[in-house]
Amino acid sequence: MKSIISFTCAILLTTIGANAQNLPVDFSAIPPVPLPNPETYPYPIEENIEELKMLSARQGMDEIEETPVSSISSPFDPNTNHVRGFNPFPSSATSDETDLTRAFSNLEPADLISGFPNYPFSAVVKISMEMKDEWGNITGTGSCSGIMVGPRHVMTAGHCIAGHSPKTSLNFGPNSFVVPAYNMGNVPYGFAYISEWHSFNGWVNSADWNYDIALLVLDHDIGNQVGWLGRAYTENSDWFTNSGVTKFSVGYPGSDDFGNPVFEGGERMYAMQGFFDWVESFNSVCHNNIGFHGQSGSGLYYKETESDRYVVGVLSHGNGTYAPYYTCHTHMDQNIFDSFNNTIANTNVSTVELDDEAMVQTIPNPTSGQLMVSFSTNESAFSQMSLMDIQGKTLYSEQLSGGSTHLLDISKFTPGIYYLHFKGQEKTIVKKVVKY
Repeated sequence: MKSIISFTCAILLTTIGANAQNLPVDFSAIPPVPLPNPETYPYPIEENIEELKMLSARQGMDEIEETPVSSISSPFDPNTNHVRGFNPFPSSATSDETDLTRAFSNLEPADLISGFPNYPFSAVVKISMEMKDEWGNITGTGSCSGIMVGPRHVMTAGHCIAGHSPKTSLNFGPNSFVVPAYNMGNVPYGFAYISEWHSFNGWVNSADWNYDIALLVLDHDIGNQVGWLGRAYTENSDWFTNSGVTKFSVGYPGSDDFGNPVFEGGERMYAMQGFFDWVESFNSVCHNNIGFHGQSGSGLYYKETESDRYVVGVLSHGNGTYAPYYTCHTHMDQNIFDSFNNTIANTNVSTVELDDEAMVQTIPNPTSGQLMVSFSTNESAFSQMSLMDIQGKTLYSEQLSGGSTHLLDISKFTPGIYYLHFKGQEKTIVKKVVKY
């Protein structure tokens, strides 16, 4: 591939939605997070990790939790290598990224592609991250890219939430948020705050590019509005260098390795497509072109059908300082895939109380199909009942208008775990339902 970048003049677009002035901070004033350069970045800090662990931090939690990956099992079929996404837009309104005319050696404005800012570009996010040091002191704010992979979930680069020189981590607060389909000051779908991050000791403690990947959990399910892409993994390196399978990467390039602004300074979404030139290591694949600051965390995905797109990794690192130039993505293996699936399944509910036995009962549970829902309090406390799958997608919803019992038939759904949401003025409660 040729290492040529085409610069395009800015085109000011008018997009239906809010203005950037409604955001907690001005995105144009936030510098893009540098793309780590392996030629200068201290890597790895600690070799030969004895046990791979998922590290988790949550708003209001002082300590980082450690969970051995060996103890994490996927809530999905262990034999599957993919989980489908969710497109809330009709097929006629979905963007077609196959309109891209350039390869990985070039970037193209996403807003020139038909259907923008609808799905899948509605699921591409720009991230504002406020960082803190080991003592809790704020060290600064930067911007990264990311992609929705669940109703409250964004995949991005590990170095966007944890740095090493000096050691920093994401600070939860008003300056840490994501904006779906942000473009030239337009905020078509609003924003969501970051409430959790999950990554691996392979990155956080060791700066190993094979684990430079992270999952963010948001404060509400904005993904039900903008959609999210599916998730998939493969440990076949030849798949990434296969020219017959087109891969896409979409994000917000802001500056080069020397600090010079590029591509509207990160204000505009850019996309590229192609295949990889070489395999760097077991979870890292590279192509021969320059990457830019701000692109960190750009979702790497492929399109299987007109409706199915699957994220396999994120843009991680590269050398844009001197030839030969290159840019690399970290992709998921089964350990990362299963760990993220488990986290998504356990965090697809926001601002709710789980299993409030004093108010709602579901009998029998588990069930093969028929489910009796009974209220031990005044049912008028709830206005709506919705059934969601393990990914947070709404499968059924009805307004509650009276009566102390309701019969719900879930026989047509596949066996698995579901959640019944009961929405009221004062609270929302959720009941876990098992279909066998």
